Amino acid sequence: MESGAGNFYCHARYLNCHFIFMTATMPLIFSEESKEIYELAKNKRKYFEEFSRITINAKRVSEKLTIDEYKALLSDDIYRFEEDDFLIVMNTIRTSIDVYSFIKEEFGDSAEIYYLSTNIIPKERLERIKKIKKSKNRKIIVSTQMIEAGVDIDIDRVYRDFGPMDSINQTAGRCNREWGDKKGLVTLVNLTNENHYDRPYAAYIYDNVLIEETRNALSGFEMIEEKEIFYLAEKYYMGLKNHGSDESQKLLDCIKELRYREAFESGKDDKNSGVFELIRQEFKTVDVFIEIDDDAAKVWQEYQSIKKIKDRFERKRKFNRHKKDLYMYVLSLPEFAVRKQVDIDEKDITFVSREMVFNAYDEDTGFMRDLEKDYFFLMGELAWILRC
Repeated sequence: MESGAGNFYCHARYLNCHFIFMTATMPLIFSEESKEIYELAKNKRKYFEEFSRITINAKRVSEKLTIDEYKALLSDDIYRFEEDDFLIVMNTIRTSIDVYSFIKEEFGDSAEIYYLSTNIIPKERLERIKKIKKSKNRKIIVSTQMIEAGVDIDIDRVYRDFGPMDSINQTAGRCNREWGDKKGLVTLVNLTNENHYDRPYAAYIYDNVLIEETRNALSGFEMIEEKEIFYLAEKYYMGLKNHGSDESQKLLDCIKELRYREAFESGKDDKNSGVFELIRQEFKTVDVFIEIDDDAAKVWQEYQSIKKIKDRFERKRKFNRHKKDLYMYVLSLPEFAVRKQVDIDEKDITFVSREMVFNAYDEDTGFMRDLEKDYFFLMGELAWILRC
């Protein structure tokens, strides 16, 4: 047993502990060959070979596509496959709102149009997901990466801006999820910003190594069957492992030795103390409470009452009970975007009252941002993924 996995090994052997890892995209943190970990699902390769729900179209990965060209592609396919549901996954909030606005104007009369991102309060996101699942009508959904985090919907055709292999696999999991009569299709595209030297939008938020190894894994493939995804994932993770870096090795060591705080949390005074960011986030964020309705008003009033409790243990106990309700109305947003709309509370959650909501929050696309001035208009989905 390698020393890096020592803490897990000692806990399991001497303290009678069992660690069960459940993931759709198992990274190479531990080695089966070195017996650091044991697979509970025997013959897992055989199971993957039986899957035939989807095909991934990777023909366009090497092509540069502008947003306007992408809109034309989407429009043609939506008209052509008039009975299919569509899921369109973008890499940034800015591009997702742009594409959503186009889709709503073009197809709003012929299909149900939905928008999903962390720009929408959690309560509204959950309600939209429920509507998507229940609806028997044709649906077109525009989303960001948040769709990857356990969102249980079943879509005929998925279109995704390029990203890391594990993110592509997670997005593909929304396509023909329930084994429909016909095969689902996942189409990958490489969207670039023509106003910024044709830079891929994926490059704004994902590490270059992840993108490079994904391209290496997909090299030589155009139409990928589901049974081949297992091989591609292995190739991708092996490439990352062989690529190597001091930071990635430090992250793996932290995970193996149960030092999660050091791995995932940045220190207040040390900018380099945090090792890992799923999506690059080079801006400060603030929590914002949106008083969108009467229920939100009651939740906020209860929060204010809890803060007045003098006994800190009682205050913490009541807050823990109330926290789930509170965060149904809370957004984690870039400070620069919030400051343009409301005064930021530096010590607590920033509050947007009912009177201010119409100037700060759009019922379709969420918190209003200046699309022209906020050049990249990036919004990491990591805060929402970790909170859920």
